[in-house]
Amino acid sequence: MAKTQLGKTIAQGNNCEFVELEDGRVAIVFDPKKSIGVSKSGKSKLIASTNGNMSVSDFTAGVNVYRKV
Repeated sequence: MAKTQLGKTIAQGNNCEFVELEDGRVAIVFDPKKSIGVSKSGKSKLIASTNGNMSVSDFTAGVNVYRKV
């Protein structure tokens, strides 16, 4: 995976990535200005998602970031 300014990217979702920081912590990074679409109900604008659970290093994570329309 790629190296970012924060650290090494260890997993990527849709407009989100998990970055291992130098001290061993993991950060979830996304661009809040980007939209990846509208929810099926039409009530929310999707910002970032792992599209379900995904393996990240030795753990599992699921992330959904949205904004009400």
